[in-house]
Amino acid sequence: MRPMTNSIPAKRLRMARERAGFKTASEAARALGVPVSTYICYEDGLRGFHRHARKFAVRFKVPFNWLLGGPGEPTDISADLLADLSPEAQVAALAYIEFLKSKERK
Repeated sequence: MRPMTNSIPAKRLRMARERAGFKTASEAARALGVPVSTYICYEDGLRGFHRHARKFAVRFKVPFNWLLGGPGEPTDISADLLADLSPEAQVAALAYIEFLKSKERK
């Protein structure tokens, strides 16, 4: 059995993976194209996954900011809007939304 972590993003990654229907970290890692040992380190809080967070958020259909420890809930209606797009288009759409949000904050 793997150790539990106190890292909020790591706990949320595991929660998001399970909610998305992946029973094991290994199954999710293969679907995401991430080495299994690396993905397990992300869920165990032994490695940060910020670089891959957008891809994980899209695949698991949770808000990017929530996954990294931000406020809110692990559900996002925008995930339904993105469902018919390719994974690459989903990442691009989310990046554009983040860009628009950053422009509004200025």
